[in-house]
Amino acid sequence: MLVELVRTLSRAYARARADIVTALRALASNATVSLESAAAVAAATDAYEQGSADFADCLLCTKAAMAGCEQVATFDRGMRSLPNVRLI
Repeated sequence: MLVELVRTLSRAYARARADIVTALRALASNATVSLESAAAVAAATDAYEQGSADFADCLLCTKAAMAGCEQVATFDRGMRSLPNVRLI
């Protein structure tokens, strides 16, 4: 759901990255919202705020790192700013 929310806010509504980060943090801090992994969402939101990668890529790399994966291999040059990514 969060990945689609970010995609919709950025593409359909042309919202700035800072606005999207604010929305993500507001959702994550809302007691009525249940997230699969609040820690992963928080870390992915931080990575999204600080870098240029898509939120989906930030979340993927964050969850991979939390699962013990040392590197994520990709052809996506947009992910190169993420710490555990190896371009192939």
